[in-house]
Amino acid sequence: NGPVVRRKIILAPAPTKHNPYKKEAKEPSTLRRFFVPSVALVLAFAIPGLLFWHPFFSTSHIAIEGTNDIDPKEMRAAIDDYLSFRLGFFFHADNYFLFPMTNVRDMLLEKYPIAHIEIQKSFPDLVTIRLEEKVSRLIYDNGSSYSYIDTSGSVLEHIRSVDTKEWDI
Repeated sequence: NGPVVRRKIILAPAPTKHNPYKKEAKEPSTLRRFFVPSVALVLAFAIPGLLFWHPFFSTSHIAIEGTNDIDPKEMRAAIDDYLSFRLGFFFHADNYFLFPMTNVRDMLLEKYPIAHIEIQKSFPDLVTIRLEEKVSRLIYDNGSSYSYIDTSGSVLEHIRSVDTKEWDI
């Protein structure tokens, strides 16, 4: 076994050509270093603020179509009451972009006798609700109140209570 030879390789940077016409890069000015991020930060808060809190984007017009027995004013009051809450802590539920269409649909189906409902938003502030009411087939008397029932036997609406004078002869 022979002697071990170690060689050192020194890597030197490759020689570069000097371009006398190249402009030297300058440090950005202090104004530019602070102004551009400041403007970006202001825009990051201003644009969502404009979209989510400006009154232009609140759903102020709600059109209800297809009501026969249901009072549209009562339905509008129920929708307004539902939309009066806030989403999270900051956002209004009546905002066009945040309007909870499925939640409003579910609330209306639960509260009113509706067979079919369609909710459509139109920019910037119109919500159209088209519905088809369930048709009551029978009036049911259980001895204490009168109610409309549908073909499946579900109570659609309580009409009124039975008065004791109705049984007098």
